[in-house]
Amino acid sequence: MTEKVELDAVIIGGGVIGLATAFKLAQKFPELDIAILESGPYFGDQTTGRNSGVLHAGIYYPKNSLKNRFCLTGLEAWYDFASKYKIPHLRCGKYIVAGESSEDHLLDSLFEKATDAGARDLRFAENSEIETLSSQVHISKAIFSPHTGVIDVAQAMKTLLKLTESHGVSAMKNHHVRSIEKSDSGFLLSLENLEISTKLCFNCAGLRGIDLRKTLSLTNLENLFVKGVYLTTNQKLGYKSLLYPMPLEKLKGLGVHATIEPDGKIKFGPNAFEVDQINYNIEDKDYFELMNSVKFFFKGVDESRCHPDFSGIRPKILDNGALHPDFWVKTPADLNIEGYFECCGIESPGLTSAFSIADYLVDSINV
Repeated sequence: MTEKVELDAVIIGGGVIGLATAFKLAQKFPELDIAILESGPYFGDQTTGRNSGVLHAGIYYPKNSLKNRFCLTGLEAWYDFASKYKIPHLRCGKYIVAGESSEDHLLDSLFEKATDAGARDLRFAENSEIETLSSQVHISKAIFSPHTGVIDVAQAMKTLLKLTESHGVSAMKNHHVRSIEKSDSGFLLSLENLEISTKLCFNCAGLRGIDLRKTLSLTNLENLFVKGVYLTTNQKLGYKSLLYPMPLEKLKGLGVHATIEPDGKIKFGPNAFEVDQINYNIEDKDYFELMNSVKFFFKGVDESRCHPDFSGIRPKILDNGALHPDFWVKTPADLNIEGYFECCGIESPGLTSAFSIADYLVDSINV
């Protein structure tokens, strides 16, 4: 027998975008009966929990793009949130490095575009810094971003989930939404042995978001999954800041970089390769490719002290067959579907941008 439930608002997807949206929605509209539905057994176990954990400073993204705007405002929102709720984080800064002189002009161009787009306090590395970095990476020139940092993603999600529930939101794991149907009063969500009717529907389903929107006959978007592998080391490398190479062409990825976790552990990754299916297995060939990239850019890394850590998948998207390089964040006014909101293609800097995306969606609501 199918159970039927009526709600005011449903957020589909329990990653950081979904949780931030539920939290902001409950704060602004405490009178609403809200639920967030996560298909898996844990919140934030896919895209959110499978990235570098970096809080980005808006360096790579075109001026006034959604990635640029949401990243710049989202960064400080996270630092404020992390400080208020004592979530482990580091504002450790980041060097972006031209590995050889032939890349210098690319670095200069990146610096100019990033500064024009609002990235704060960027500067070129001084000679003393380059001398220090030269023992760690192959380097010709570098820029430094003092506001880039890292956060303990798992602790951040636990805190956000707890706060969301404290505001009266029903957070439901193992609730897989099969389809969304428009109804006279809003939407009908079909799950196994459960039907939920809701006035407001937020599609924040990450890697599954495009499949769900197709059930509403929205068919212009397709998935382009880009997988990446990470490795970790117990070697004491002495890095004080994050170390990045020049980004990949068309931002397929930001290049294999070194990240300092809040507990001091170093991880390297990710590489970037297209896949057809969602799985997080780490194949030997992909790990060895990553290890070769690490050895190509970084100096003194002992391969025998490295081992695979985890993998993740970027939810890139195609719009009518062409790569859509920006976030896809749409409100009812954009889609001409009253009460329906969606977030697709939320790859890097999605974590950094989460609170800003949530504010954008919630501020568009007229209840």
